[in-house]
Amino acid sequence: MVSDQEVPFSPEDATVSGTNGESEYLVIIPTVIIPPSELVVAPEPTLSLPEMALKVAIECIGEGEETNNAGAFIRKISVDGKDGIMWCALFVSWCYEEAARRLGLEMPFNKHHRAKQVVEDIGKIGSLFKDPLLAQPGDLVSWHRGKGITKRGHIEIIEFVEPNGIIHTVAGNTGKVPAKVKRKKHDVSKERLFWFATLRPGVQ
Repeated sequence: MVSDQEVPFSPEDATVSGTNGESEYLVIIPTVIIPPSELVVAPEPTLSLPEMALKVAIECIGEGEETNNAGAFIRKISVDGKDGIMWCALFVSWCYEEAARRLGLEMPFNKHHRAKQVVEDIGKIGSLFKDPLLAQPGDLVSWHRGKGITKRGHIEIIEFVEPNGIIHTVAGNTGKVPAKVKRKKHDVSKERLFWFATLRPGVQ
């Protein structure tokens, strides 16, 4: 029921009208304007370090080398500001380094250009495992590179894992020159897996 009391009205007010079967009615809904200073914005969910590292990696898709292992992006992510070196491990290390900076945390492992060294360093503070279903977003996956078992390897950051164990990654230094950061998909049961690596302890 609408009161016959006078209601202040402005052009910004909204009106709703109609009939109830017996008489017409008009309802005036005053517009409430909230000053920006009084708005409450819900905070963004706090990401873990691996989740933030993945976010950084995704932001870099399309970036990469200009010539073989060289270019501004490679110098940006390198240890010493120089290029001319394979950069898959530098890329994932830099993603974690940048993630730690954004979150105000210390980088938990040494930045390195060797994939297997990065994996082994993470294994000392977290876990190494072989089962892809144990992997979570932001964890790392690595493979043997070349023939036989050598110090050479390749490493990528995990975006997600399908229920059948197929892993989806963000990878640097893979494909034809000039290689760019890109999304990839792997069935590690058919590949020369080295280790999965995570900062989470006790994963086996």
